[in-house]
Amino acid sequence: ERLVEISGEMETMSSTTKEVAATADSVARKSREATDASERGREATRRAVEELHAIEERSESATAAVGHLDEGMEQIGLIVDTITEIATQTNLLALNASIEAARAGAAGEGFGVVASEVKNLAEETTEAAAEVETIIDELEERTDQTVAEMDAIRDRIDEGVRTVEAAETELAEIDDRIREANDGVQEISNATDEQARAVGDVTASVDDIAEISHQTASNASSVAAAAEEQAASLGSVSEKIEGLVDRTDRLQESMEQFDVD
Repeated sequence: ERLVEISGEMETMSSTTKEVAATADSVARKSREATDASERGREATRRAVEELHAIEERSESATAAVGHLDEGMEQIGLIVDTITEIATQTNLLALNASIEAARAGAAGEGFGVVASEVKNLAEETTEAAAEVETIIDELEERTDQTVAEMDAIRDRIDEGVRTVEAAETELAEIDDRIREANDGVQEISNATDEQARAVGDVTASVDDIAEISHQTASNASSVAAAAEEQAASLGSVSEKIEGLVDRTDRLQESMEQFDVD
């Protein structure tokens, strides 16, 4: 009866072990899915880093181009300064020529007209150079702003690269932890499956032992009954032997009464 109880308990334990094994398999499957998702996340972060590096390279190229543009505008500014200086000198020369033409009187009227035209042209050149210089100053200011914005963008890109790289590192660590957990769960699953098989074998053995015990108990009952029958037979034989002994004793006593030569 105790073996039957043990067999029932072993069957319950086997069922529980199988449930644990199924749960471990489910956890292992979820761990593999998490590993795959982590790997996809790492791949996405790697692509993001590559894109950010590409943007950074383009930003550097744009910054270099803006720098060349700034240098070109500085050269244009120098040329404009030269033109302004020439126009100023031309204006002075035209003024001196007008003075000399006035001194020359009628003979210098034609020269005075030319000097006046040169003076007007110099003034127009000076005004145009001033306008060009104003435009260049505005462009230089905008260029400086663009350069500052490009630098800020590069800083943000660098920060983004560091953030994404840090995220990739964290994902890599998470992936390692998930893989370690997955390996552990897999080992638990394998051990639980092995335990379930062992419990099943033990349960089968206990069932066999219980059956043998049951047969042994039945045989023992039969032997006991046969022994009781034999004991009863032996008792009857013993009584008969005792009766024969008594009769033999009486017969011996009777025989002693006779004299025999």
